[in-house]
Amino acid sequence: MKKAILYSLVALVLITILLLRLDVVYVNISPHNYYRLNKNESILFEDAVSKFWGKVEKEKFDEIKSELSEDETNDYRNNLILNDLKENRSQFGKIISWEFFRSASPQITSESVRNPDEKHYHIEYLTKAENGEFCTSFIWKLKPDNEVKLFFVGNDSPVEWRIEERNKQRLVIEKHPNEIIIPYADRYIEIRY
Repeated sequence: MKKAILYSLVALVLITILLLRLDVVYVNISPHNYYRLNKNESILFEDAVSKFWGKVEKEKFDEIKSELSEDETNDYRNNLILNDLKENRSQFGKIISWEFFRSASPQITSESVRNPDEKHYHIEYLTKAENGEFCTSFIWKLKPDNEVKLFFVGNDSPVEWRIEERNKQRLVIEKHPNEIIIPYADRYIEIRY
């Protein structure tokens, strides 16, 4: 009986290794603190990003500053953010498209302790513009009534490693469209076949 169990385990391990080596199955453990947005969250944040870039395009920086100032009264910080947005706008030109890159797990932060149902989401998008591509990092506040408010925005360039990671993930999804997700602390194990 013990030999049968041992042989079965060895056979299972060998079959798993063979499937991985033949690239029939793909297994990945997500990076630290990586969160997969659900459908509702994706819709809410895509809409918020669309409205945000619409304001930037129409140069409604006072509206953006007003939203940033709702909970954060640090004018110096808000002016730095707005100057960065204006410089980015002049350097890269009109925004053409954006694509979700990654999100950290939603957090209840000290600013929102008054309302424990309010969460902060740190989400990054790869953003294409007329004159290049850059990464935009947002911190959004999601209120209990599903209202999304901007808390912070920053741009990062160059983005080569993010572009490589995105392209790698696209290839994996094309080759292995079916997935099994197993939650693991603030990460997840992804099995694709």
